[in-house]
Amino acid sequence: MESDTRNRSFRKRQLGQGFLEFALILPVLLLITWGIIEFGRMFFIYTEVSNAAREAVRFGVARGTDPYADPNYLNCQGIRDAGMATVVLTPLQNEHFAIAYDHGGGPILGTCADQPGNVRLGDRLLITVTYQLAPLILFQDAGPFAVQFHTARTIVHEGIPMGDAGSGGLPPGGSPSLGVTYGQDACAVSFSWTYDGDDADGFNLYRISPLPVVKVNGPLITGNTYPTDGSLLPVANGQIYYVRAVNDAGEGSPSNPVTISGCTGLIAPPNLEFTRTGYFPCSGYFTWDEVPDAAGYRVYRNGSQIGDGASLRFPATGEFPVADGEEYQVKAYKAGGQEGPAATLTIDSCTPPPLSPPTGLSFTLNQAFLPCNGHFTWNAVDGAEGYRVYQNGVQVEQVTTTRYPAASNTYVPVLNGDQYNVTAFHPLEETAFSDPVIVSGCSEGGQMELTFYLHSNPTPPVWHGNAPPPLVMDPTAPAHANLYNYNGTDPSKPGRNVTKNGGTPPGETNPTKYLEWRGGPYAEPLTLLSNATLTIWGRNSLNQDVTASYYLYNRNGSTYTLLGSATYSWPNKMADWAPASVNLGGAGHVLQPGHQLVVWVISDGLKDIEFAYDTTGYPSRLEFTGEW
Repeated sequence: MESDTRNRSFRKRQLGQGFLEFALILPVLLLITWGIIEFGRMFFIYTEVSNAAREAVRFGVARGTDPYADPNYLNCQGIRDAGMATVVLTPLQNEHFAIAYDHGGGPILGTCADQPGNVRLGDRLLITVTYQLAPLILFQDAGPFAVQFHTARTIVHEGIPMGDAGSGGLPPGGSPSLGVTYGQDACAVSFSWTYDGDDADGFNLYRISPLPVVKVNGPLITGNTYPTDGSLLPVANGQIYYVRAVNDAGEGSPSNPVTISGCTGLIAPPNLEFTRTGYFPCSGYFTWDEVPDAAGYRVYRNGSQIGDGASLRFPATGEFPVADGEEYQVKAYKAGGQEGPAATLTIDSCTPPPLSPPTGLSFTLNQAFLPCNGHFTWNAVDGAEGYRVYQNGVQVEQVTTTRYPAASNTYVPVLNGDQYNVTAFHPLEETAFSDPVIVSGCSEGGQMELTFYLHSNPTPPVWHGNAPPPLVMDPTAPAHANLYNYNGTDPSKPGRNVTKNGGTPPGETNPTKYLEWRGGPYAEPLTLLSNATLTIWGRNSLNQDVTASYYLYNRNGSTYTLLGSATYSWPNKMADWAPASVNLGGAGHVLQPGHQLVVWVISDGLKDIEFAYDTTGYPSRLEFTGEW
């Protein structure tokens, strides 16, 4: 027995020692484990950054499969996208890439954003990718660290020869010698060149500056001149051209570059276009590109001048009526008046397309209780001058917008079951009906809460002048409210005091009538679901308590029906304004259209009471809930 006790005690000591040793070693194990995770993450991100830089520079120095495409080394976003496409964990963005060029060492020629024009075969594309690595939980105070990788490759500026093996499997070996001949009346030229080799199937003419590089000819040039028909090609001073021989194996070396510098005339305004803005009448405006050395532009319609100015748009503002078949010309002219050749355009866009019925007609409910209302919207129809709205087959409106009512803050009364359609029209055509929308969602009955504030001002309570205070209410409620205040025979003091010796209607002449609620043109019988509660601010400067009586009446013409009443005692010497809330009853009463709810306040016949109802800080109000 004693031996078992000793064994149990020994095992307990061993277990306690194990827990203690585990507690001591656990932080070290966690630190080592987390360090392995952290350094593994850093190594993975560095690998992704280096791969992104290598893939970006690989894309930049390749020309691609199209020998006429612009060089990739100037495609800044393409270079970044190629690098970012390789990453999985590292969220690389455009700003993490630095793109530059040099001559194989030495000073930087420029950055990709500069779009330099002096980069040539043998130059290098330099890519640097830098990413700020923020360590995770245990090493946050030590970072972030800049993970950076730099790489460079020689630019294959002339591209890689493509195509089948022909002419011995090699592209043309010689370089053409290019020359230019200037025209007399405009900045227009023809190019011609010589080529001593016999391995070319034809030639391509390139404009290499300003960027992007453009192949000027369409089909391959089989002779040694361009244009091949002997006409003149519009050019501008500062443009640079060269020509290259071509065979089945690819393109040869470029010719000598030719810089255009002898333009003395004008060219026809490039890219003359007409933008139509409407069909009835057909109208729009003309635009074109700038002509070097032009002092202005003249516009001609069917040979007669109709415009003259420096703008690259006619008319300079607004629009101009046109018709199909009319011929328009635009000519640039110099300061001395000498005109260049004309750019010509014939109008052919004035016939409106066939109209389609509007689609997407929908109804948005604004108010479900009476008067139920909302608005309709639909998709625009190309060529439509306007739209007609039909209710149950009868036209009710014509609008130019795709909304009815046209104003964004107005609504139209509707009823459940009303069917609406819309058509599109212009002077020559009206479409069939759109798909119908049938109104639903209008309440046959429901609940509402009405709170009538007698007045609202940002100042402390003050007496009113001659005009009664306005009533603050929801303008969409199905009734119109009017505030009437009387005080004895003095109409200039509405709502000031409740005089002594007052009585109840209909014979009383002195009580203050604070509020009328009057049924509007869309009103239905209104059932008061809860008692009316009146809150009103007052004060009593007398040295005695003053009791006021409150009455809620339904008034129909000269007939008053008492719905409820209450009293409230104002303490003596109450010089500061204080609210009184009283429950006037009236629950279950039905208020018919055209009737009024009237509140009367009458003193106890002893003293006058002062009331305030004209400030935000002292809002007097009547509240009840109704169902219709």
